[in-house]
Amino acid sequence: LSMEAGTTIKSGSATAGTGNLTFTGRHIILNEGVTIDTRSSKGTFGGDISLTAKYETSLSGGVSSASITLGDDVTLIGKNISLTATAKNEVKYDSETDDISSLIDEFTGEILEKIGIDPGEITEQFNISGVITDATAEAKITIGDNVVMTASEKLELKTDATAKNELKLEGGGLAIGVGMTEANSLIE
Repeated sequence: LSMEAGTTIKSGSATAGTGNLTFTGRHIILNEGVTIDTRSSKGTFGGDISLTAKYETSLSGGVSSASITLGDDVTLIGKNISLTATAKNEVKYDSETDDISSLIDEFTGEILEKIGIDPGEITEQFNISGVITDATAEAKITIGDNVVMTASEKLELKTDATAKNELKLEGGGLAIGVGMTEANSLIE
């Protein structure tokens, strides 16, 4: 979700009062000068503003990212203002159900080939199995210069990034598992 620079959104009127505004997406961008105002035309606070960026995946080697970006001179006016970015990447690997042949070649192939041994032959002969997984997640809220957030009751900014690897290696022989995780939860 991206709002063009200079966009103004108002949810209140003199007769109907005010309304809540909710924006949801993986990446939410309010460009320079955007104004979101939930006051009534009488100036009373009533409506809430909620920006929620969320993304979940279970992709090894991939990045789960969710972000909210408030450009320069953005203005948010409401009763309660909530900015929440949540990213989650949970990689699960089970040697009984997941194919690891390409991962074995990646894991041991270069070394074995340098000494003149076929990786496929040695992994079968000595029953060697291995896997490398990588789970990365980043949840981020970025606030530009001169941003104004006016909440008559509550202002909340929250980021939550979760990265998890779960490896299950079974069978005879040598099993090697490496799970790498990185989670970044930022408000800048």
